[in-house]
Amino acid sequence: MHSSSWRPKPIAPLPDDEFVAWQRLLDERLGIEVPAHRRHFLETSLTLRMRELGIDHYHEYRQRLTKGVSGVVEWMALIDRITVQETRFFRDADAIQLMREHIERRIRSATRPLAIWSVGCSTGEEPYSLAMVAADVAEQFGKRLAFGVTATDISTPALLKAREATYPERKLLEMPANYREQFMLPAEQEGHWQVLSEVQARCCFTRGNLLDMGDSPLSGMDIIFCQNVLIYFRKNRRIEIVNNLIDRLRPGGLLILGAGEVIETPVYRAERVDDKRVLAYRRRMI
Repeated sequence: MHSSSWRPKPIAPLPDDEFVAWQRLLDERLGIEVPAHRRHFLETSLTLRMRELGIDHYHEYRQRLTKGVSGVVEWMALIDRITVQETRFFRDADAIQLMREHIERRIRSATRPLAIWSVGCSTGEEPYSLAMVAADVAEQFGKRLAFGVTATDISTPALLKAREATYPERKLLEMPANYREQFMLPAEQEGHWQVLSEVQARCCFTRGNLLDMGDSPLSGMDIIFCQNVLIYFRKNRRIEIVNNLIDRLRPGGLLILGAGEVIETPVYRAERVDDKRVLAYRRRMI
């Protein structure tokens, strides 16, 4: 048989009992909900990885994820497959503008560094965008603004890409032209751009799981961006996460969510920002 005619051995469809078992595993470890309509996405993600490893059975692969250090490493590889990481610079212009206005008010009476947190930062486009905005506001006001952006994500490969800070041209399509001139440089790879080192220095990338927020040292944040992250979680867990994030804000601090991540239950210790374009909450002063 010629090698050109070789085809990988097909993997059977995901059985009902295994789908339930995988739902439970992802919920317990990540808090991620995999509803029935995303079953095909899960099956496709699993089978692609299983073929790479030469595994034919879903149960066998699930067992591998629980075995020692190799299981931890493989779990990180799988997370990278099942979490959507498509993002770009300045993805939500209205949210960016709301944040800019918040910083402009804050800078007038700033007595301490500005603390920003990008939750679910993926490959870094969001936190770098936030750092650029803060730097631009400081320059326009002619003030020295000490600030830092903490960026967290559950995917280690995504964080590695973020630290490289090199992006293809298509990721910059929504970036204002003056920002590209001010904060980006042509990269060695043709058609790619590098984030200026001064902006990179403002951003700290670290692995973080929203389910382990109780162990996080982050607190007293001025701004928290958490966009297109809550869509993965069950409704009751979304409410819990939002309230925990608000706990991490300083009084008057701003939590910005994705437009489609409406929380129906009232949020404690915060008030909805009166802006129809953006879903955001401001922590009460008392």
